[in-house]
Amino acid sequence: MAIIFSKYNKKQIYSLILLGILLLVFTILLIFLLKKKPETFSIKPEAVEAPQINFANLKSPILMRLNAFANTPDTQEIVGRDNPFSAISAATATPPKR
Repeated sequence: MAIIFSKYNKKQIYSLILLGILLLVFTILLIFLLKKKPETFSIKPEAVEAPQINFANLKSPILMRLNAFANTPDTQEIVGRDNPFSAISAATATPPKR
């Protein structure tokens, strides 16, 4: 029997060349993207000034017009319900246990 070598046609050669070029481009891009970049951002310590509080702002007429809230009275009732995540309906509503 004779050994037959298959000949490559032009389409196969061009596709192999194109595949090689694409692999080369992909490898070059991958090397550049994964290359560690040097740090260009650095924080230089600077002297921090102490904060200055201007107490004259507390005597402003706008702040003088503000009124404090009245104290809320203590309730003797128990506020809330046993299971706050249950559905609310009149049929299932029960007073909370004391």
